[in-house]
Amino acid sequence: MLYIIDYGMGNLGSVGNMLKKVGSKFLITSNPRELEKVTKLILLGVGAFDNAMKNLKELGLINSNGIWH
Repeated sequence: MLYIIDYGMGNLGSVGNMLKKVGSKFLITSNPRELEKVTKLILLGVGAFDNAMKNLKELGLINSNGIWH
């Protein structure tokens, strides 16, 4: 299963539509528990890196040092 991390940034709908078109199974989530079992993920790029890091920390996906949980 492919996971797309929803951290409040990026165009999730566009990426989801592309994955549907090519027949990929995926889940959009911001739940840290679901992401513990991830082997493949998509973290959409953004131009506002500071805001992206802030959102990832607030969701508990990375710690204060920027290390993935």
